[in-house]
Amino acid sequence: MTNDSGKDQQFKISESGVLGGVKLADGETSFVIPDGVTQIGWSAFKRCASLTDIIIPDGVTSIGPEAFSGCGSLTEITIPFNVRSIGKGAFDGCGSLKGYFAKKYKEPEIKEPGMFELQKNNMEKAEKMSNDVDFKDENDEKETSLFQELRSRPQEMGILEFLKINKEKIEKRAKERHLKEEEKKHKPYIIEAGVLKWVIKQDETIFTVPDGVTAIGDDAFNRCSFAEIIIPDGVTEIGHTAFYLCTSLAKITIPSSVKSIGHMAFYNCKSLTEITLPEGLIGIVQSAFYGCTSLKSITIPASVRRIWNSPFIKCDNLAEIIVSEDNEIYRIIDGALFQKWTRNMVQYPAARKDNHFMIPYRVLNIGGGAFYGCRSLTGITIPDTVTTIEYEAFYLCTSLTEITIPESVKSIGKCAFHGCRSLKSITILNGDTDIEIDSFGSLDPFTDAFLGRVPVDKKGAFSGCGDDLIIYSVAGSRVGEYADQHAIKFEAL
Repeated sequence: MTNDSGKDQQFKISESGVLGGVKLADGETSFVIPDGVTQIGWSAFKRCASLTDIIIPDGVTSIGPEAFSGCGSLTEITIPFNVRSIGKGAFDGCGSLKGYFAKKYKEPEIKEPGMFELQKNNMEKAEKMSNDVDFKDENDEKETSLFQELRSRPQEMGILEFLKINKEKIEKRAKERHLKEEEKKHKPYIIEAGVLKWVIKQDETIFTVPDGVTAIGDDAFNRCSFAEIIIPDGVTEIGHTAFYLCTSLAKITIPSSVKSIGHMAFYNCKSLTEITLPEGLIGIVQSAFYGCTSLKSITIPASVRRIWNSPFIKCDNLAEIIVSEDNEIYRIIDGALFQKWTRNMVQYPAARKDNHFMIPYRVLNIGGGAFYGCRSLTGITIPDTVTTIEYEAFYLCTSLTEITIPESVKSIGKCAFHGCRSLKSITILNGDTDIEIDSFGSLDPFTDAFLGRVPVDKKGAFSGCGDDLIIYSVAGSRVGEYADQHAIKFEAL
């Protein structure tokens, strides 16, 4: 078959519009995907080493796994807005790829009137609207946000289709929000069915949550400037991002009635120097205290039964985590937080000054962000009981110089060693260890894939490490292939 340039090239297009088996002619560096193609198939352009330029038509909706794997000369690619999914390893080994561009939103597929800001065909306003919408998830009956749903379902449908399907919910929420804006002009806060939904940014330095409130809603105190907040007995829940960017908050009183603290509840509360977690608290959701850089010590009471990954991530000055001796689920070993029965390592305090840490024998899993930002550690010993190293486990361990991954480890997660710029050598004893490929680093399908340029993460799990990093493992192994594909030096054991 012949492409638009008139030069002979080999490729196949199935009846359903799947492009595959592409082979460039000698000296050919560009390829125009024919109109009518709806999918770029699995390994379609694999090892087309001379490919530098490609044009993808608007009709393409998906890019398959390893579609451009090994296209080492490809420097830039424009992905149409209609593309809803990008397969695993689609751009693996594209060492020259500096980034990709997504076409800007132009003409929406939604034709119906009455979509408020959405009908103005403005993507930025659509994003702002999506970020605030709440709706019922029929599967688990929990409130979630449309923005979170978009992040979790980018491979199932595009933003336009999703917004269209949820038109009535969006429209209803927009009306409610309009009414609430009018209320805000006259009230210092809004309470609905016992939930404190919103608090105005007031001049006072101390705020006492009113009696009768049973829950602090998501984003309730977003960017408020209070120095102290008092929560009365009777409140049972602190919602997601409840105190988001309350950078002046230095003290908060949490009663024993509170059972759970939500995701990023205290996000970047940089002035918070101390916080007492009450007896009665049951759960602490992932990244609850993200970026509380003034927090130096925290005590986990006996009542806590569940702590999600990286609860104290980016708490750069946290030197001590204390767990009640009566807690049946969690304990401290050599300063680090562990879950007893699942043998999971949860968190190592970032501000501890130890140079070396030996993970205890019998630990099975190193949790996501467990050593995030532990800049003092130059060495870490991993026992041969560990089977999994989760995402960002050693993220920004900038003083770590070498590490040995035992044969028991079966998988290494995304960006596990991101930013370990002093890491010179890593020995992976199991050549079949699965190192998770992350073609575009930490891709946000909504804000990045649809709105702009995303930097390519050339080294996957080892992004941000120095160019002199050497991986030692078994010759001819999957680890060796990974090193070759990601342009990392490799030496056989």
